[in-house]
Amino acid sequence: LLLFGVMFAVLMALLIGQLLHSIRSRVVLDETTFSFVLPAMRRGIPTFRFVQRELPYDVVQSVETRSEVYAKRMASLMLKSTRIVTRDGEQIVLGAVNESNPDKAFPFPEIGEAIAARAGIRVRDVGTVRRSVARRALGIASMASDNQPLSAGEISALTAQHRRWMKLLIGTFVVLVVG
Repeated sequence: LLLFGVMFAVLMALLIGQLLHSIRSRVVLDETTFSFVLPAMRRGIPTFRFVQRELPYDVVQSVETRSEVYAKRMASLMLKSTRIVTRDGEQIVLGAVNESNPDKAFPFPEIGEAIAARAGIRVRDVGTVRRSVARRALGIASMASDNQPLSAGEISALTAQHRRWMKLLIGTFVVLVVG
């Protein structure tokens, strides 16, 4: 029971975190500036603290999007992340959405496109890169292999592997439920 209690507490903390993020997060695009309140990132993971900023469009050097693939043996996850690079080199991560199930409340790629349009620049697509969940969660600096672009063949192989694992997982659950 103690183990289930701890697992329940962890799940509730994650749900409360998502609730706070959905209530507090905000991006406002004005005529000359844009402001945002977004979760502060620690080791690449959103925390319970928030960052509030207001920036004029003329400090935006580029708006970049990239697809990040988090994959190991079983399941892969593809996120589309959007970040703003200012003229002084600061990188502000707006957020990421699941490529197969985009967030309707915070469509970060669309928000990035709107910021780029108002700043008079084009969105730069960096491509698809492989990322490590373990290094991100532990706060280990990304290695050069993390930022190497993936080819279309590698992406299709990862997608096929993901489909196989999901079919196996669903089949196992069906067998367990029927049994």
